[in-house]
Amino acid sequence: MKTLLLVGTLLWCGCGVRMLPSRAIPRRVLPPSVVEPASSPPPGHGRVLVDVTDGPTDVEEVVARGKVAQKRTVLVGGVPHASTTMEDMEMTKRLCQTPCYLDLPYGRHDLKFVLRSDGKTDSAIVSFEKQPTAYRRSLGFFDRKVGTRWGGFILTITGGAFVASGGLVAGIEAGDLGGKNKSYGVPIGFIVTGAVVAGVGIYLLIRSRPVKQDGVAVQWPLQEPRPR
Repeated sequence: MKTLLLVGTLLWCGCGVRMLPSRAIPRRVLPPSVVEPASSPPPGHGRVLVDVTDGPTDVEEVVARGKVAQKRTVLVGGVPHASTTMEDMEMTKRLCQTPCYLDLPYGRHDLKFVLRSDGKTDSAIVSFEKQPTAYRRSLGFFDRKVGTRWGGFILTITGGAFVASGGLVAGIEAGDLGGKNKSYGVPIGFIVTGAVVAGVGIYLLIRSRPVKQDGVAVQWPLQEPRPR
């Protein structure tokens, strides 16, 4: 049981993230469907034309980050156990939907891109300078596969509990020197069932490695005003 618990924990924590190849760098193409605002940016603000190759995408600015405690209850060997994990938390402010112009104070801004059509979410630091620029991005993503990993972890531990119970019963039967009609059917059934369940759990843990693909972007100066 301890061995399977250790195996499950190592598979949960130590498999690492499976990295997919980065996406191709977007072409420097201006979207034709957006009109530049007639007014200039406010004093101290830079203007960026933001576009995403994946399609219309919500652009949000991250205004705060922190940690929040999340409590969960999991079954280990049929017994509920409470666990607490610290998860990232962020507060965002919606700015626009691409393609769009953004006017923000000079400097670097932490922007979040949310493509609601397929659940992609990406983040990037975008610079806002005195000279207007265009920013075009191909989104990356990070799939944690948390649900599958929890299922694999629970199955691994539950299977380990069955194996341990079968081994315990088999040990009792073997130690009963006075017993004439010893039966190992029940403990063997527990051990086989537990091994199968634990095997499925370990398979799910291996298959549920988080997957990440980095997004890529290009930013260039707008040499001439866009036609209005």
